[in-house]
Amino acid sequence: MKTYQKILAVTLLLLIGSLVIALNQTVRENSMDVPGFVPIKDDALASRYAPRLLLNDRYGNPQEMLYRASKDDAGNIHITYHPIWAKEENTGSGWKPFLSRWLYTGGLRLQRVMFGVKDIEGVSLVITPKGEVVRALYETADQYSDSDFGVKHKPVVIDGKVNSRLVFEVMSWNHLFRLVEQDEASLKGKLVALEPHYFTQALWLEYTMVKAEEKTLSKNRAHQVYEREFVE
Repeated sequence: MKTYQKILAVTLLLLIGSLVIALNQTVRENSMDVPGFVPIKDDALASRYAPRLLLNDRYGNPQEMLYRASKDDAGNIHITYHPIWAKEENTGSGWKPFLSRWLYTGGLRLQRVMFGVKDIEGVSLVITPKGEVVRALYETADQYSDSDFGVKHKPVVIDGKVNSRLVFEVMSWNHLFRLVEQDEASLKGKLVALEPHYFTQALWLEYTMVKAEEKTLSKNRAHQVYEREFVE
């Protein structure tokens, strides 16, 4: 082997080695201990406050909705609902969506490598001991366009008295939400028919919701910290 070929081979090996090290570097360690919360399982309460989603031919409808809940020291209930889709895929036209499909959701399937199977989103509520919803948290898409490579997530927090039955429209291919300013009764026949079920630990692990060590290509999925504790 000629000298320049040896140099090229060594350089390539060093680059590959550096890339492997970088991708496997721990970027965050996560504790499973959540002080100040006691996990609860209450299917009736979960059903009463479950958010509703508009039927969506463009971006698809979730297969199921799971929840986890906890009670804080003041007696407030914190509950997060997780609508779950079979997959997410940027179906827009143009080279950016094509590249997104090839790298992220198909082809190399980085989405599955980084997060896990299926697509899981979240809507969180805080409910007082009197049964009033005083906070809602979800993510929307900022300056969304189907022709972009990805989607910019924008957290939304609503404080104050919140409608006890929120309605959302899915506004992006990765299933982020837009709040609908109409009540559930006026949208009869236009909503996804889903009842929430408890997010068991078996499913939590199957969907790899939380990684003890997050790495460059291994990230937590969207959840609230109190969800790390569960009811047996």
